[in-house]
Amino acid sequence: MIKPKAKEIIEETFQKALALLGFPSLPFVFSYERIGDGRFVNTEIGAEIESSNWTLHVNEDWANLAFDQDPFDLSFITSHEVRHFYQSVQINLFRNGKKIKEDRRLIISWINNNQHYQRNNGGDTTVAYHRQPVEVDADAFACFYVMYYGIGQPRMSDESDDLVLQRLEEIGNQYGLTIC
Repeated sequence: MIKPKAKEIIEETFQKALALLGFPSLPFVFSYERIGDGRFVNTEIGAEIESSNWTLHVNEDWANLAFDQDPFDLSFITSHEVRHFYQSVQINLFRNGKKIKEDRRLIISWINNNQHYQRNNGGDTTVAYHRQPVEVDADAFACFYVMYYGIGQPRMSDESDDLVLQRLEEIGNQYGLTIC
């Protein structure tokens, strides 16, 4: 069972990250799933968002562990997943010729990345996973989120810190804030 405080942090972060990105409160479903129930095989992956059916899948075992060790991770990963939702919305707007908030080249890189997405399965897949445009952007937004709300200092993977820092500065500029 998910710890009530961990659940509260996840669901509050989700709504605050949506609002920061300019979305109203949306009727997302939070699916808390144990390791071995199908989606999650270990604590390497904390959450996954399914934009098509408005569901955030949370690895309950990971969330409880993160809450005990460092609740910061709950906010970081949740805001990271919200950014993936934002990416899918921007891609859909772009494909339908609607007004987008991001540079079209960035959105095209997300589209291409999604067609050749590399899951993080540990080992040899870690570097490729962290350097993907969609993951760099989501990590940069999560860093921005935790800084913006004073939750903590950003954490970046050694594999992609150069790319994340660059994207973090760009996101900060979008919000009128100087980063670094």
